[in-house]
Amino acid sequence: MRLGSKHTPEMRAALGQKMRAVHSSPEARELISQRTKEGLQNAPGLSRELRALRAYWKLAEPAVRKRFIQEIFDAAFEPRRRR
Repeated sequence: MRLGSKHTPEMRAALGQKMRAVHSSPEARELISQRTKEGLQNAPGLSRELRALRAYWKLAEPAVRKRFIQEIFDAAFEPRRRR
């Protein structure tokens, strides 16, 4: 047992075995995945503008997404202009 660890290796092994059994069904894994996605979308630090941007991104056509990304990269990697 490491210094500061709450659980012995045997306790961790037993807990791991129990959790693998609980999460072995595809339904349980899908529920966890869905709840995680919902939690990330409703995160308190997420601004209204970012939520709107994500919603519009999902609605945009692939060609529009590609052009948008290209414009962002062009602006980000444009050589600095001398004044």
